[in-house]
Amino acid sequence: MEGLRCGTSYTFTVSATDGGCQSLNSKSVIKTTAPCPVQSVSNTLNCTTNTMSISWSPGSMPVNYSATVLSPNGTALSCTTEASSCSVGTLQCGQRYTVTVKAVSSTCEGPSSVPTIVNSVPCVPKNVQGVVECSTNTLQASWNPSAGATSYISTVTKAGGFSSSCSSTNASCLFPDLECAQTYSLSVIALNNWCNSSRSATVSATTAPCDPTNVKASLNCLTDEVTVTWNASAGANAYTVVAEASGHVDSCKSSGTSCMFSALRCGKDYTITVLAGDTKCNSSILAKTNITTAPCPPVFQNNSNFCVTNRTSVNWARDKYAISVTVSAGSNMGHSLSCNSSTDSSCLLDQLRCGNTYTVNAVAQGVQCSSKTSSSFQIVTGMTVKKIKMFYLHYFAFSKS
Repeated sequence: MEGLRCGTSYTFTVSATDGGCQSLNSKSVIKTTAPCPVQSVSNTLNCTTNTMSISWSPGSMPVNYSATVLSPNGTALSCTTEASSCSVGTLQCGQRYTVTVKAVSSTCEGPSSVPTIVNSVPCVPKNVQGVVECSTNTLQASWNPSAGATSYISTVTKAGGFSSSCSSTNASCLFPDLECAQTYSLSVIALNNWCNSSRSATVSATTAPCDPTNVKASLNCLTDEVTVTWNASAGANAYTVVAEASGHVDSCKSSGTSCMFSALRCGKDYTITVLAGDTKCNSSILAKTNITTAPCPPVFQNNSNFCVTNRTSVNWARDKYAISVTVSAGSNMGHSLSCNSSTDSSCLLDQLRCGNTYTVNAVAQGVQCSSKTSSSFQIVTGMTVKKIKMFYLHYFAFSKS
């Protein structure tokens, strides 16, 4: 007999016939068909305990029910009850479970319900790391992908109540423009469509030291030494000072708040940058100042040096960092004079005395200091007629003797 309804008690009797007459019915027998498929199955996952509660609509006849939760690797968890709900736990994190329920009578098992899919709580993110990009104080957060996760929320906190979160679908996130010289705590949770994981282990990351302030540079005109000073920076235990001009770079290091350069080049406009450092990071390059070193000694050019008249023009190579140049001339006869120029690269030595040998040198005046004295050259002035006659008289007198 086919087509009987599920979960129904039937009374069966048998009668015999010879074609003309029919016997009385036999003694009746009652049989119940297999339970009907369970309907309206619903699942609720406790995200804290990773325990699943399963419920359904009960059938019309009293039976037992068996709920099965099947993992992808074939491991099955189950519960059996006469009620219309039961719980299964503890599920593994990050698994995709298939849930079915069937009714079981004393003689038969009903078919399983339509399968439903439940994702267990995502696994807790592991290997959380926080790396600080020193120049921008950006924290790069990363972690290993978590089984069962569809997204993540990473959070940084610090003392004083500060908190910032970043959502992402991959295993990394950026926290830009954090405060300098601060220690931040980083943690991550994983999410799916049902639950959040527990919070990961917390790691710490310290941002770069703050930029030095009040950077100043001073030039000692006597020694040509440049001393750089600044105010101490939060988070710093050492400082690097860099001086750069026209491709020439010099540096010095200090554990205090000053540093000295003793070999900077003359006639250069140096940009001075102070970097505050700890064991991992330097501050940004924003702490700067400028200083111009003393001009280089003037370099004479195309100057006549023999038998000049009582006046001569002295020329030198122009230096853009020299405000003015003073030329000095002293003779072997004790006479001295000078000239200077602030606009040209030459000046006129006037009223030189005849018959003298002058030693000429020059000094350039800078914004703050003067240059060292230049290399010198000699000027020999011509003799007067009287001196020429006296020279020849002495010469011939010496020759006759």
